[in-house]
Amino acid sequence: LKVQSVGAVLRGAAGVAALAAMSQQSLHSRCVQLNVGSISDAVSIFSAKNERGEVPLVLIPAHRSPFSGTGWWLTIPTGCYCLMQRFGKDVGIAPPGGSIKPPFYRIAYIVTSQSCNYNAPVKECPTSDNVRVSVDLHIVFNIQNPSDFVYKLGAVHFDQLLSGAVDEGIR
Repeated sequence: LKVQSVGAVLRGAAGVAALAAMSQQSLHSRCVQLNVGSISDAVSIFSAKNERGEVPLVLIPAHRSPFSGTGWWLTIPTGCYCLMQRFGKDVGIAPPGGSIKPPFYRIAYIVTSQSCNYNAPVKECPTSDNVRVSVDLHIVFNIQNPSDFVYKLGAVHFDQLLSGAVDEGIR
């Protein structure tokens, strides 16, 4: 985990006002899984800033139709992991680029390969010597094994584990 500090200790009334303004601007992040219409939108969704504090880790693309013009053509974007299934069974990570695949091959999950920023502000947390502090914790992480992440953990459970670990670690 990588923690970044504010940089300087704020002193006096101006420092308290600045600290209060910073803590009001901070929003607790949530790791989420989203549905997406097209595989080609994945990288832009992973890169977009979200005002609700959501960090998209996994996308579920819509099924492709065998009767559309691109029904057999499958384009895999770079910058993400695309987990492919054949008749609903995992066959691994699809390589980037274009290929011809019958419709029973599908991209079931798209997992970000980018570094993700997780923000966890804590207001008025008591320390061991009973002093109240406000902390804005910033964590940068990335997913190394997308298959294990999707099939064994998932974005929602990861969010619950990360949030609990952050809350416990700050106390």
